[in-house]
Amino acid sequence: MTDDTVTRHIVHLLKERSISITDARVRITAIIYTADKWISLADILHTVNNEFDRATVYRVLCLLHENGFLYKLVDMGKISYYMFNKTGNVEQVAQKERPLEHTWFKCLNCGRISVLPGDDIAVHLPEGFTKTASNLLISGYCNNCASARN
Repeated sequence: MTDDTVTRHIVHLLKERSISITDARVRITAIIYTADKWISLADILHTVNNEFDRATVYRVLCLLHENGFLYKLVDMGKISYYMFNKTGNVEQVAQKERPLEHTWFKCLNCGRISVLPGDDIAVHLPEGFTKTASNLLISGYCNNCASARN
């Protein structure tokens, strides 16, 4: 997609959810949409290069996540990563009713985050417990980085 096509698509998506269109919302959404991978707040701030302050970027990320446009993953260092929800099912994500919760792997060398293949992990909580979110992230070295370390 060209930059103009991406911008028009994002404006359309935001309007569908009755979200006011601002330069910050469109620009930050476009950064995440075109990244096509998990991207951190630091990466987004670096990309906008002082075009928007940290608080503005954070507020936009919260708004997009709350409205189901973004998936959010927090690593063990409490760094948040975001990926655009291209499934089209923003209602399900916004209501946190994901049918499958994946196990993720983050490489400590290259930083790449990927979903692990296989069945999703089901966690059974004791009676009376209510899950509102889950986050299973395994850290280590991916196949490329592990072989380079040897």
